Amino acid sequence: MTGRNRGAAQVSVMWVIALCVILVFIALFAFTSQQSAADWNESQVQALADRDTALAKEEAARKSHADLSQGVGFIQGSEGYSVLNALKAELGAAASVFGVPDANRVETLLPAATTAYQKVLVEKRDLESTVAQLRNDLQARNTAHQAAIRDKDGRISELSRSLEDTTTSLNNRNIDLERQRDSLRQQVSDYDSQVSILNTRIQDQERAHLADREVRQQTNQILATKLNKVERRTDTADGTVLTASASLKKAWIDRGRLDRIVPGMEFAVHNAANMARKGRIKVVNVEDKRAECVITDAGNRFDPIGEDDLILNAMYDPSRQPVAVLLGNGFGSFSQTDIKNKLKEVGILVADKVSNEADYLVLGTPFFDEETGEVIDWASRDEYRQAVENSLTIVPLRDAMAWLGL
Repeated sequence: MTGRNRGAAQVSVMWVIALCVILVFIALFAFTSQQSAADWNESQVQALADRDTALAKEEAARKSHADLSQGVGFIQGSEGYSVLNALKAELGAAASVFGVPDANRVETLLPAATTAYQKVLVEKRDLESTVAQLRNDLQARNTAHQAAIRDKDGRISELSRSLEDTTTSLNNRNIDLERQRDSLRQQVSDYDSQVSILNTRIQDQERAHLADREVRQQTNQILATKLNKVERRTDTADGTVLTASASLKKAWIDRGRLDRIVPGMEFAVHNAANMARKGRIKVVNVEDKRAECVITDAGNRFDPIGEDDLILNAMYDPSRQPVAVLLGNGFGSFSQTDIKNKLKEVGILVADKVSNEADYLVLGTPFFDEETGEVIDWASRDEYRQAVENSLTIVPLRDAMAWLGL
């Protein structure tokens, strides 16, 4: 063989070898590829199985989530799941209501809420029991109240009937009394006519006696002047009544502030014709030359106090300043200085001892024997005996204070 053929043969063998190698490589690649494909197929089958399992689990989870959301609520949107933020907000609100501030989970909140609810149920049952007891008490009290109302209504009806009977009886009694009053008024009118006639006769007689009495009084005054160094106050009028109203129990006299009249002074009222006592008046308001009085004693209602009647006060003298001497172991709630000042206010001078110039001896608290505790008779006192000898008017302090309104 030539070299060209030999070289060509070598090339062919190399191509055959190369082809065999390629074929072997292809076979190995094919085997390897087939093995890999088998592994891949197996992995794919496993992956598909895992995917199906995962999808099944996911579907179960979604179903469980959806079921849980349906049970829990707070679903918003189209997915059908509970919104966590809304649930947490409501959990916080519920925890605040039930008094469990740390219960931020349902499993924590529910037991606490159940406990609180059970406590509320117990309190509710207690309250219902209390309410039932109160209702029973209220019903019993209502029953007693209704019974009391019925008793009251019955009592009111009974009292109303009694009142009607009493009113009828009183009306009948008033009618009888009015008839008696009319009859008595007629009798009084007749008696008044008779009394007026008698008073006229008496006044005529008393005028004659009064004239004779004045003569005797003048004689006595002359004798008294001769017996004493100073003129004694005679039992003459201290003024007259200007006007009077028996129905109003008011009177006015002709003596006032300029005559040393003070509120509280009292005067006896006498008839100007016969000096008969007609009553007593008390000064309540003083003007310069007159004074308003109230009638404290009306005397004889058939001869009431009226105009021109005479007024007399045992301690008052409008024409001069009387002199008084005090005698006593005390003068009630007043001191001797207080009594002197009060007598001075109404124009009465207080002397230290009994003399011919004195007019009154005012007696205070009696003296007591320190050993026996007995009251000492006034007659045992030298001052008292001198007052009697000098014809002084002896007046107890109580009467003097009443006359002078002190």
